[in-house]
Amino acid sequence: SLVGVALQQRKDPPENLESTSKGRPLHRAQEEHRRCGTTAANTHMTRLRILCFHSFRLSGDNMRKQLFDLANLGASLADLATLDFVDGGHRLGDDALPERLQALFPPPYFEWWNAREGAGGTAIYDHLEASLAKVERHIAEHGPYDGYLGFSQGGCVAHTLSLLSMRDPSFASRVPAPRFAILLSCRLSRHTEHSELVAGAAAAPLP
Repeated sequence: SLVGVALQQRKDPPENLESTSKGRPLHRAQEEHRRCGTTAANTHMTRLRILCFHSFRLSGDNMRKQLFDLANLGASLADLATLDFVDGGHRLGDDALPERLQALFPPPYFEWWNAREGAGGTAIYDHLEASLAKVERHIAEHGPYDGYLGFSQGGCVAHTLSLLSMRDPSFASRVPAPRFAILLSCRLSRHTEHSELVAGAAAAPLP
């Protein structure tokens, strides 16, 4: 089933980010593995493969740094999953971030789309099609993946991909639906062309 973790329609980061494994808090699942001695190393269990989507104007490498160097989420998942990172479909100039942040998050920088206002409170996502095409190619070349992990704009990408794979037969024929998604501090898509898709998911939630 599709699991949305820490899905928030806000821009500020949450105070606590917690993932789940089979319905249990991740740290508790890891502790159970340790107590029972059932780690990936000694049971030869199949590791999960998770495709990760970075936030606005960063990159896959910078998201890796966020997860492993600036937080413990990457290390918490290390016993359970292999994380793969993909860059957004639109590359920006090397000055896309304020200078004070460039030392912490060096270029190159990418975005999944750039939003401009549409009618009726919706938006138009420029560069979205290029990003979806890039993800589709990446999955075809490096997949399949068990699940998605997305932060901020990347969380919206992961949610949108899940919706398309589960509600759009044409898209699903090319990109299989994930078993789960971990969505961190993100919002629903406001793209004009996704209005019916999002409304349909609200009326009949994903399984």
